[in-house]
Amino acid sequence: MKYVIIDIIIKENTSDGDILLVKANPVKDTMQELTDLYGTRYVHFSQTESDETETFAFPYTDENVKMFSTIAKASQNQESFWEPNDEFVDDAITDSSGEKIWVNKSFDLIPEYDMDDFIPLEDYLAHIGEDDEEDFMYKEDLFDIDDSEEVEIYNPSIIDEEEDPEDIFKDFYSDDALSDYAISRKRYSETEIKKMTVQERHEECSKCSKAKNLGGLIDFYTYFFVNGSQATNEYNVPAIAYLYGKAKDVDTLNDLLNKYSYCIWELSQDSREVAQNLVEIGAMFPYLSSDQISYLEKLYNTPKYCEIMDDILFDKEKLPRKITGITKEELTKTNDTFSTRLLKQTYNCFILNQRAQNISDDEYTEYYVYVRRNNNIIKKEYGMVGSGECVIEGTLDMKSFIEHIEPKYGKDCADFFIDRVLQRFTWYDAETLCRTYQTWVQWDMLTDIAKDYFENDPENLDNIKLDMALLYLKRLNKRKD
Repeated sequence: MKYVIIDIIIKENTSDGDILLVKANPVKDTMQELTDLYGTRYVHFSQTESDETETFAFPYTDENVKMFSTIAKASQNQESFWEPNDEFVDDAITDSSGEKIWVNKSFDLIPEYDMDDFIPLEDYLAHIGEDDEEDFMYKEDLFDIDDSEEVEIYNPSIIDEEEDPEDIFKDFYSDDALSDYAISRKRYSETEIKKMTVQERHEECSKCSKAKNLGGLIDFYTYFFVNGSQATNEYNVPAIAYLYGKAKDVDTLNDLLNKYSYCIWELSQDSREVAQNLVEIGAMFPYLSSDQISYLEKLYNTPKYCEIMDDILFDKEKLPRKITGITKEELTKTNDTFSTRLLKQTYNCFILNQRAQNISDDEYTEYYVYVRRNNNIIKKEYGMVGSGECVIEGTLDMKSFIEHIEPKYGKDCADFFIDRVLQRFTWYDAETLCRTYQTWVQWDMLTDIAKDYFENDPENLDNIKLDMALLYLKRLNKRKD
């Protein structure tokens, strides 16, 4: 398919690092026969963002910026149109405010690992001094929180029985007969789904769930699995396991997983065990034991899986008892007010999460996580962070920061921060630095600047640290238009 590029956006500090978002609209041939006859293009396309606009994500490099700027100019002048290759996966990128952006992610953003790149744990620990537990950066900036309550420690174990997930789906069920949910409703071909934008795919998938269209859900989640990434397949594989089990078509599921077996190797132990259980539950639904029903409800209330559970449990009313969980609607909830205690806890988490990341950064690393639907903070393993949750990392946009502090602390203070940030971000000037809400700065840089400006004013130093926490939480709770 051919595209005209309508916008190029640089996003820093996302879940995939610094990235380049390319927004493009499809180009449609209106009179192909005249194009073939006279060599003049007769095409139609829009240069404004619409429902047809697709977003592509690439690594942010100067070369990519120059290349796509050139392509954008050529496509808008109809000199040539952009024809991307198929090296993309349908995936979500989390920006610095915690919001998910569904994109066509370039394979160049998918990391490749070599065992030679890993340092043995023993060698790493040998460099950690005995005093590191007490001495770490910004320790003196931590707020003392009177009568503080213990932060809830999330229990990542959601499987009650130990199982061997290695033989995960092989020969589990071999009945060719379809259940009462015979797949007779609207079906979607891969070509049809591929033509949709990322947002359209997820909206249409939700419609299938509301219409109780088992076949449509199978089509979409199969597409999400085949075109997904390691991160998204953590919940896509459990979804297709349940759906194919429910359709009594586990043979097709086995064929699919054999074809894409490398995706199973990359799954976490937790996701494998959930998939193993859901294929059996799907095949037996709705005639489930009390333990199986409780298990479904537990998954439905686990942020990592709640979105797919809300989709696939479209007929949960057929169960022997009512179950409830975290719905997609709940995940859209936002908050307007934040207590001083929460602001202090949030700023402390900037420091503590940075320290945790410096010590260990993998799916088992425990971080402090903001839960938007409850407006609170919990501690949990990174691999179990789910929808509506965000690891607290303290990235702020410069425009919002300056707009907030100038009325409160004065223009001299705002100019001081701008000048010091420009010394670091030399490619900006004072005007462009605060022109958009896309120039990201880290809390530690702003804290260092604040310490210099408020060197003799500890009260306002604490106040501006609370302001950083407030702005951060406001971004995480920003309502979508």
